[in-house]
Amino acid sequence: MPEAIALHNSAAAGDAKDLDAAVSMLEALSEADPENAEIVAYLGSAYAITAREGRNVVSKMRNTNKALRHLDQALEMEPDNFSVRMVRASVQRNLPPMFNRADDAVEDMVVLDRLFQATDKAPRSMAEAMLSIYDHLLAHAASRGDWAAGRDIALDRSK
Repeated sequence: MPEAIALHNSAAAGDAKDLDAAVSMLEALSEADPENAEIVAYLGSAYAITAREGRNVVSKMRNTNKALRHLDQALEMEPDNFSVRMVRASVQRNLPPMFNRADDAVEDMVVLDRLFQATDKAPRSMAEAMLSIYDHLLAHAASRGDWAAGRDIALDRSK
């Protein structure tokens, strides 16, 4: 799985040559272990990247819908899995508004904060990942004029 995630992350960063390999490897891993929520989530994200990189509108829609089904399935399997929530939140916050997933992304981010706060000794990678989550939550609160929520988020970050 680490190799598949590395390929996925490379594709997410824009390296198109790794995308097909990531999808193929994640599909094989998912077939071998269909109950592994993290594999299902990363496969969903890989389909979202495929949609992002696609040129055909029909294929983009098909891949986005496939991505969302996988991400939702992974969350149903393990709703308190930090990695699953992080992958799903990342995909959903980058979707066009027509998919109506902005509120779900915020909900995932709030759950991520709860999971992070409940972790006694969070690894550095988890703490670093939370920085972008807090930035997004702060911007989201401000965009809605919810200054109290934005203040609370900013104060929580300063602890």
